[in-house]
Amino acid sequence: SSVRGRYSDFNIQGRGISRPNILDEKSIAGRKGKNSLLDLAKMISTENKGLIDSAIQRINETKQASYGVSPTHNQYWIGDYTQHQRPAYSFNVRTVSDRTKRTETGNKENLFGTFLPDGSTNIQRSGKEYFNIMPLWEWDKIPGITSRDFEKDQPLTAQWGEMGSTAFVGGVSDSLYGALAYDMDYNDVKAKKATFFFDKEVVSLGAGIKSIASENVVTTINQSWSNGKVITAENGQIGTVKNEKNSPDVNWVWHDSIGYFFPAKGKLSISNKIQKGSWKKINAAYSNEEISGTVFKMWFNHGAHQSAASYSYITVPGISSEEMKSYNIKDVAILSNTDSIQAVEHFGLQMIQVVFYKPGQVFGKDISISANKPCVVLLKKVGRDISISVADPTHKLSEVVLVINSKITDSEKELICTFPQGHFAGSSANFNLKL
Repeated sequence: SSVRGRYSDFNIQGRGISRPNILDEKSIAGRKGKNSLLDLAKMISTENKGLIDSAIQRINETKQASYGVSPTHNQYWIGDYTQHQRPAYSFNVRTVSDRTKRTETGNKENLFGTFLPDGSTNIQRSGKEYFNIMPLWEWDKIPGITSRDFEKDQPLTAQWGEMGSTAFVGGVSDSLYGALAYDMDYNDVKAKKATFFFDKEVVSLGAGIKSIASENVVTTINQSWSNGKVITAENGQIGTVKNEKNSPDVNWVWHDSIGYFFPAKGKLSISNKIQKGSWKKINAAYSNEEISGTVFKMWFNHGAHQSAASYSYITVPGISSEEMKSYNIKDVAILSNTDSIQAVEHFGLQMIQVVFYKPGQVFGKDISISANKPCVVLLKKVGRDISISVADPTHKLSEVVLVINSKITDSEKELICTFPQGHFAGSSANFNLKL
């Protein structure tokens, strides 16, 4: 579902993102005695009555946002949209390829959504983290995106959308876990952006970040409503951010029950200040009245005229500030973060996820994986049994050859993986292997 608790993911709204209250889905649950959309859904899909009843209770807020939520991972290979759901949180990502349109403006709506599809991440726990925040957003720091840092928000000039510019965009899914790749090339910024989805952790990697522009290039981690303390750990020292902080030595940040770990650190900026705006600024149909609120905003500053910048961060939603101090982030290992291969191993899940932008090989703790063509791979080990999911983000390949080497059994297995074709091109294919 793209609805967490009562509120929807901002990534699914199109130009409607610029309308007040658009994320509030209260109306689809209806009122007692009246048929709502979900009431009608129960009539049509009687086998899913329990699931729909749970959704109604979440939207009506008679149950918590986690109630009845099952772990799922969906890669929408046609729409360039990724949805990762756990009882504790949802983490969804919007990308764009040369098969889809970036985002739309029209009727003088969504006037500044220029960078919305460049890897925007919607991270929700309660659901209301972004509700009606859009007039206050700094629009080149939408959560998850990599962009030039402009002095003023950049207006969206292509009416009704423009096509994306790259083919290698998409991900792999086994229905519970997945990995996403976004080969970005827009507005004089290039980057290889990948996201790796597990149970408690989501790993975000960027590599090969290039720009010829004079503005600094930034990658924004989040920009949501401020809710309570912002706590940081910097070289072992715990502190709080009152207004703003800039440091290259931050180990982790905690805010609003979400933890962010920085295994390679990086030039990090944190803002926890009042921001101002109006609905009219982003949608001409609405009021010019100034509104304000305190916004939590966090980003990497990669600098200007970059040729090979990178970033890494691990998001852990649903964690207390005390748990942050002893959290075993070493269960997650970043195996590679280059413009050729981005890969993560999760020791607890015995899983490796890899984005091969080029043919190559990646080495895990006990297993190495090589691919003879660009692809995205998910490998899960249970004893000597290996389940493999693989996808072709370009939608153009017929097959890929994977070679799996095991240090434990001292064996090598070659697997010829055929990709789905036609309408299913870009979707995941699943295979099993015994080492």
